[in-house]
Amino acid sequence: MNRFAVSLALGFSLGGGVVRAQSAPLAREAHSAVVERISSLLTAHYVDPEVAAACQERLRGSVGSGAFDGATEPELFCQRLTDTLRGASRDQHLLVRVRRTPAGEAPLAPRLSLRERAHQVARGEQRNFGFEKVERLAGNVGYLDLRSFPSPRDAQATAISAMGMLAGSDALIFDLRQNEGGSPGMVQFLSSYLFSQPTHLNTLFFREGNRTEEYWTLPDVPGRKLDDVPVFVLVSAKTFSAAEEFSYNLLTQKRGTLVGETTRGGANPSGLFAIDERFEMVIPTGRAINPITGTNWDGTGVLPQVAVSAPLALEKALELARPAAEVRRAAREAHWSALQAAYEAALGLDDNQDPEQAASVLTQGLRDAESARLIGEREVNELGYELLREGRGTLAIAALRSNVAQHPTSANVHDSLGEALRAAGHAREALASYERALALDPAGPNAAAARAAVAELRSTLPEGGVDAP
Repeated sequence: MNRFAVSLALGFSLGGGVVRAQSAPLAREAHSAVVERISSLLTAHYVDPEVAAACQERLRGSVGSGAFDGATEPELFCQRLTDTLRGASRDQHLLVRVRRTPAGEAPLAPRLSLRERAHQVARGEQRNFGFEKVERLAGNVGYLDLRSFPSPRDAQATAISAMGMLAGSDALIFDLRQNEGGSPGMVQFLSSYLFSQPTHLNTLFFREGNRTEEYWTLPDVPGRKLDDVPVFVLVSAKTFSAAEEFSYNLLTQKRGTLVGETTRGGANPSGLFAIDERFEMVIPTGRAINPITGTNWDGTGVLPQVAVSAPLALEKALELARPAAEVRRAAREAHWSALQAAYEAALGLDDNQDPEQAASVLTQGLRDAESARLIGEREVNELGYELLREGRGTLAIAALRSNVAQHPTSANVHDSLGEALRAAGHAREALASYERALALDPAGPNAAAARAAVAELRSTLPEGGVDAP
């Protein structure tokens, strides 16, 4: 099962350069042949063999009872087949339709030409890849109206831009009321902004090969994480597939509050298969397995914690989000006050010739502030240079050591610490910091200056000795 098939199952259209079969009247004798072909495909590919058998029995019974006799138009026949399959399985991803793809082997794989692919991306760009609206509402509540979960391959830049606009929010609302699904990759990408630690979001099991694919939050995302921001998700009876996964993931991880209606209930990743030259069908070939519940929302939908009609969901969410945003602001103000107090205490201790205690107080204050997401690598680095310019070398080194501890894989913070240590006369430690910076990023913007510093420091250090005075 390829990635495209998974994306299809979670709501992607298969449009784009495809050709729809002609809707010629359908002879009644063709019904049995189509049903038998569907039955064969279900036996071979449907994720649950027992459900496949139930679908086959229902289809054959419908043929025998004449339930399809009046369906001489292909579109009507497809609708009745789909209704019958969903009635037997409760699987909203099961679908029969008039063929949109060229003739070929089943299962069908996407073989888009460069031109078709360009058109597909262009159509996504024209609708901003489903990122319908990003705005800041009263009370500093960030709002994202997301109509689909597009592939990160196409829309990652758009997603980064949207999350960047929301970065300063004190509460977040994801509006998925009109979202019918998309790519699990985008679910993973957006979710990665909302968690501080690696988090197992979902697992997809596939019948073919008896294999699984785990989806975890990404270790890093561009821009600022929003892992401490209260999250509210608007859902409706139209919310489907990948949008349901996003909602269910946040619900089970206790990371968000769902507001609105019970969702539509489709959780099975699927593939597209040819029935004959006129018809094709979507067959779920796998199932989602949530790491918390061990199950999923297929056939039942995702139940919101706050039940309200879809048109009223935003108003209700704002009633909850604005007080939550106020609580977050108050907490951040308290953290800012604590940081300011620690900074002033460190300066006082440094003035009173107690550099060791001054460094300890400043280090703890910076760590607490970074844990509260008040400051980050850039801010601490700037503080280190400011202290260095003021002649407070001990505090500058303490701040930059704290930065190294928090961001050990950043070449820039190692380079900055090397500069502070070098200015303070700690040549051997400075050399180690510069060498670490070069190992992490040998071609970075500071690499040339770091190499020059390394060469100079090596020339001044005695072999195997201590730092030169």
